Amino acid sequence: MNSKNLERFLKSGLLFGVFTVPFIVFIVFNDTFFPFITGKSFAFRVIIELLFGGWIVLAYLNEEYRPKKSFIFTAIALLVVVVGVANIFGVNLEKSIWSNYERMDGYVTILHLFAYFIVLISFLKDQKHWYWLFNVMIVASCVMSLIGIGELINPNSNVTRLATTLGNPIYLAVYMLFHIFITLYCFFRNEIKSWGFLQVFYIVALILQTINLYFTATRGTIIGLVGGLILTALLIALFETKRTTLRKMAIGTVGFIVISLGLFISFKEASFIKNSPVLNRFATISIDSDTAWSRIKIWEIAEQGFKERPILGWGQGNFPDVFNKYYNPELHRVEPWYDRAHNVFFDWLIAAGIVGLVSYLLIFVATLYQIWKKKEEDFTIVGKSILTGLLAAYFVHNVFVFDNLISYLLFFTVIAYIHFRSTNNNILKGSNKINHFFQTVEKKIGSNKEDMVIPALIFLITIATVYMVNYAPYMQNKVLIEALKENNYAKTILSNDWGNLSEGFKKEILTKLTSKEEEEIFGRAILVKEYNDLSFIKSLSLSPQKKIILAEIFAKDSLSLFKKSFSSYDSFGNTETRERLLFEAINVNGLQVDQEIKNAFRDFAIEETKKQIEENPGDAKYPLFATSLYKSFGMSAEAKVAIELAYKISPQKQAVLFELGSTHMAVGEYKEALEVFKNAYEISPGYEKAVNRYGLAALYAGDEELAKEVLIPFYGTHLILDPAYINFFAGQKRFDVVADLLAQMIEKEPSNPQHYFQMVGAYVELDQRDKALETLEGIGVTFPELKENADFYIGEINNGNI
Repeated sequence: MNSKNLERFLKSGLLFGVFTVPFIVFIVFNDTFFPFITGKSFAFRVIIELLFGGWIVLAYLNEEYRPKKSFIFTAIALLVVVVGVANIFGVNLEKSIWSNYERMDGYVTILHLFAYFIVLISFLKDQKHWYWLFNVMIVASCVMSLIGIGELINPNSNVTRLATTLGNPIYLAVYMLFHIFITLYCFFRNEIKSWGFLQVFYIVALILQTINLYFTATRGTIIGLVGGLILTALLIALFETKRTTLRKMAIGTVGFIVISLGLFISFKEASFIKNSPVLNRFATISIDSDTAWSRIKIWEIAEQGFKERPILGWGQGNFPDVFNKYYNPELHRVEPWYDRAHNVFFDWLIAAGIVGLVSYLLIFVATLYQIWKKKEEDFTIVGKSILTGLLAAYFVHNVFVFDNLISYLLFFTVIAYIHFRSTNNNILKGSNKINHFFQTVEKKIGSNKEDMVIPALIFLITIATVYMVNYAPYMQNKVLIEALKENNYAKTILSNDWGNLSEGFKKEILTKLTSKEEEEIFGRAILVKEYNDLSFIKSLSLSPQKKIILAEIFAKDSLSLFKKSFSSYDSFGNTETRERLLFEAINVNGLQVDQEIKNAFRDFAIEETKKQIEENPGDAKYPLFATSLYKSFGMSAEAKVAIELAYKISPQKQAVLFELGSTHMAVGEYKEALEVFKNAYEISPGYEKAVNRYGLAALYAGDEELAKEVLIPFYGTHLILDPAYINFFAGQKRFDVVADLLAQMIEKEPSNPQHYFQMVGAYVELDQRDKALETLEGIGVTFPELKENADFYIGEINNGNI
């Protein structure tokens, strides 16, 4: 292939690749961990790596496709450099570079976005191509909107906030926000002299996009939309002098929005607003609401972290370290672990300090400068106003949430277009530095553009990059899902819930049972694979022992897959894989399987959890989780070491304090437990769990007066309807109190048979055997499935064995 043919091929490939990117939003890999995130991100990375490799070859062959300089390009390049330096000097370089499955963010994503930006500004050099791209994006948004409307009208759907294939209402909201303004820009880019298909298409698209944005019920984004539209209309009203009709429409738009807002505020107590899940979210906006309140508290934590490392921050992905160190105990009423500040500007302060935030804000400044500095032949007043409104709306949205791949993608697409429009009068030449780079490479290699040495080399580097960046983490993700599935099968088998086995599960059972040993255990019938109807598995009658053996087969395979995920695909996916391994080890310990299998899970989980703690020394979550692992296997000394480490990292976090106090209580250190629970109580006196645990610790420490002092103001009594309190009084042989509490528990939860059996025990201890027998007879009537157990205890009492 000569250079001309290669150039034509690359142009076609790049055009196809660029126009593929808008459809990434529809990718959902259900067989992966975080299916709404990982599939899109891996697809994006592979596409961009291929596009960037193709562009490098094209730029080498033809200098027309080398990027031109602009203020926007400089600002983005500066951010990339600053964030890279911040990550190097941050607290966890590996996490900063690679992120994790839940976010798929990190420096690797920044580099891919920068590469995407370079490809767009270098390759799309024709206005026609940009409008094609925008129209393809609008088509994609319409398809997404129809998916959302389908969810709304589906009678079997309980959707209250739309998320569609993006998996999160906030992500869908910002997606629609961008497309509303992009559609407006395409609609008004030229004066409408006659209506045709495109105009109707844009109107329909706007309606669909707005409906979807509305039903995401994402307040910050909708406020951003309203603010962006007002700003757009005001700019048109102030500066549009040629298209007077548009100016009048803009003035009318501002008036309509202001009147609508006034009416909404006036009628916010009306029933039609209160009965609307979406409108009521706006009507109840308050600084005291849990969402607004928690955001402010998180921002205060971020401010503390910024003060500690103000220049270059902590590195990307390291907000958990800040959250743990400066945790505010008042946050007990919201989610326990935050990995983002839920504010893009605070996120940049934490990730890259004041230098990073200024670099990020410089992109907005550069973009606005590029929009407004040019004459009207580059951007019409309407175009400038709409793009400015979009930037303002996105800015407001960012005050309340964090960025994700889709919002990044749309933002970089828009600013790439603005770069193109603001530099399209330049000669079609790349910057001198870029040209010099390609010429230097050519001389060093000793090649010319007719040779295929450099293109072949770039092709190999590109393929190697795709493999090294994506293969291991993607495969580790897949293996993790398989490991979880195998363990879930083991639990299902032992649950006796054969009636709900899926077809996939039945096939898994057939696949497993193929060896001679299993044939001897389970019989020939189960090994026959020619069955078209697998329903025989559902009705298969297995003895309890055979079920245990079958469950053990799945549990062993699960452990093997966990081991394979680390040995074969060691990657940034280790974090989530280790977390899931830890919890699966705890789950397996609760199953009726061989102790060797439990111990194997335990040992491997402990080994990997220790590595996770070492790699993340500032995150209390991992030693806290390790404490649960150790305690589930009766390793009290190890649990104590782990929870004390968690306490050292995050001494204000109640979850840590509760676990530390419980660990002391488990080994009889009641005075130490009392001090810990007292601390938890004092830093959040209105927190019920803190009150409950402090009162219980006081009882165990032998200070019932203190327990009354703590509990009575909150509960009205110190005799709490709680199994932990019932166990305490039972341990104290105060069975009159136990019986009274259990009577209240039965009244509160009459369908729980455990309360009745405990009451039988209390009556026996109180030597009220008639009441015990009466209760057991009642159990046999109320819970027929437990009659055999009840009859057994009746016999034991009558025979004097109890």
